[in-house]
Amino acid sequence: MYQEFLPDGTRRVTEIIEVLGVKNGAIDYKTLVEFYVQDNILDPVTGEKKVIGDFIWRNPLSEKLQQKMLKKGATRRELTPYIRIGKE
Repeated sequence: MYQEFLPDGTRRVTEIIEVLGVKNGAIDYKTLVEFYVQDNILDPVTGEKKVIGDFIWRNPLSEKLQQKMLKKGATRRELTPYIRIGKE
């Protein structure tokens, strides 16, 4: 997980990655979830900045991660939406 401070001062998880291994001495990974900022708005009354955004699934869970999650109690039904990402 990667966290950062956003322009409105909030601290938020902005990226969740899955580490796939090491290739040629470098960590091989893929982004699973990313916080996508749609806009930064100013509150007309307070003048405070507010970040408008949402989480977007970028890539499906690998078979290896699915198996780890199933071993920890997740159900196949719960995982299905995150396996089909990008396949529709």
